Amino acid sequence: MANWTLVDGDWDLVANKSGATRLGFRLLLKFFELEGRFPDVLEEVPSAAVEYVADLVKVPATDFAKVHAGRPDCRVPPQADP
Repeated sequence: MANWTLVDGDWDLVANKSGATRLGFRLLLKFFELEGRFPDVLEEVPSAAVEYVADLVKVPATDFAKVHAGRPDCRVPPQADP
């Protein structure tokens, strides 16, 4: 879980966020740092990481499911070969 730990400037990035936004922002940013992309679906973020980071930022892990609630799917469809 060391890869998911918040260090130094990470706390500054989440300081002005709360609830699901605080948890989701941190998890999505760290996923991007580790994978070089954002997850296509939230389920790509390991559940152990969700639990761990939720504990660090003092937000219920179940709030992560609220990150995309009510938002349209933002994924870009694959391009057809010319």
